Amino acid sequence: MAKTKGDIESFNKNWRKKKAKTWFYRGDPQNQIEYAFGQHWSFLKEVIGVPKKGTCVEVGAGRGSLSAFFADNGYDVTLVDLSDEIMVEAKKVFKSLGLAERAKFVVSDAVDLKLPDNAFDVAASVGLLEHFEDSTKVIEEQVRVVKKGGLFTAYVVPKKWSTQNLFQPVNEMLKKTHTGFTAGIKKPNKVPLYRTEYGIEHYKKIMQKIGLENIGGSGVYPYPAISYSPEFPFTVMPPYFEKMLVSVFKNISAYRTKTQKHPWMCEEAVCQGFFIWGTK
Repeated sequence: MAKTKGDIESFNKNWRKKKAKTWFYRGDPQNQIEYAFGQHWSFLKEVIGVPKKGTCVEVGAGRGSLSAFFADNGYDVTLVDLSDEIMVEAKKVFKSLGLAERAKFVVSDAVDLKLPDNAFDVAASVGLLEHFEDSTKVIEEQVRVVKKGGLFTAYVVPKKWSTQNLFQPVNEMLKKTHTGFTAGIKKPNKVPLYRTEYGIEHYKKIMQKIGLENIGGSGVYPYPAISYSPEFPFTVMPPYFEKMLVSVFKNISAYRTKTQKHPWMCEEAVCQGFFIWGTK
């Protein structure tokens, strides 16, 4: 039988290879992944328009990098994930950030959230929906737990061509010729996960059927991930290299603000992923 969703065993194998870490930051981002999450948060505030304060549930939260941005900005957050192992790691992360009192941690399936109706101002996810062949129930469950007038939003990373493909030769070159990047660094050996190829319009139709209003979508993440690991290009490089990349991305973004509503926006055809959103 063909696989129709990401399995928890594969997710757990990948989580076990990682320490309790978050891509949330205060101050300046130290690497390209922190920069990306910071831009996600900026996009949520400036384009999608999340409330300044309230309650938020992040489904498929992992270590809760997005939830940490919400919590640090005054939200009470609930992190939901099917993996009890990663929820243990998320608790460590939030404790280390001084945000534990603002967070609740729930082990639950995305298609059957153990949460009450109409409980949250925002329901959000990062890199979740693309792991389901049919994400209707996943979206319905998040909409169910959102208050009337509340926001549903998701960042989706489909299996598709993007600007990353253009820079794949660069990553291959880093792997083959720049041994200094890999010396003493353990490679992630990431387990491949099931992903769909659906675009923004696919998810808009689902949101329309559910009855959401003010539906929108936009391509985001216009930059490639540059790494010594072509297999998993979101592997962090040495600190000096990462800081250089962040500086380059900031300079490009400053220029892009002249032509874009938000520098993180780009055409869906070339972007790494996209945001979708709607109100209940």
